[in-house]
Amino acid sequence: MWRVRDEGFRTGVHRVRGRRRRSGARRGAGLRRGAGQPEIAGLPTAGPLTDWGLPLARFAHDLCAVACVGTLLAAAVLAPATSPESARCLRAARGWALGWAFATLLSYVLTLSSFIPMPVAGLLAAPDMLAFGTELPQTRALLLVLAVTFVSAAATVLPKVPRWVPLAVAAFGLLPPAYVGHAASAGTTISPSPR
Repeated sequence: MWRVRDEGFRTGVHRVRGRRRRSGARRGAGLRRGAGQPEIAGLPTAGPLTDWGLPLARFAHDLCAVACVGTLLAAAVLAPATSPESARCLRAARGWALGWAFATLLSYVLTLSSFIPMPVAGLLAAPDMLAFGTELPQTRALLLVLAVTFVSAAATVLPKVPRWVPLAVAAFGLLPPAYVGHAASAGTTISPSPR
């Protein structure tokens, strides 16, 4: 049980029912083991790299996707077509698209590692396990996003391509992850009540 001082901060050592209890070092040591989930004896685990890396890779994926679409939107809509600002936005979008591709590839490997469950090193050593990712809807969607990000990055380099084309391609790249997984069928579980 935490005792809170008047300032609202947690103290380091507490007396709870006559015993001294340290909160900082002993509780913080549990964070080094993984994402806070205890291992169950006999069940394989993906390891701490997957436990910690997958949320970070998903964050990087979302950040790069939003930044890529945002800079492409600025290049296509806000900046005049022949201005240096538009060219700068396209260069920035290309960088964000390549970062998005890297984060997508990392998310693919870590999602597959989490699903199988197998440590990343073992997964990378077995090419047949990496190919198993084409069977899962989540990882298939990530492969589609990976292709879309490379097309979007290539479309920013070509001079004759209208500015809205890489924007449309990148906006399409946002869709596949939304249509897979448990949230994709959430609309079918709730039916309206009859009147």
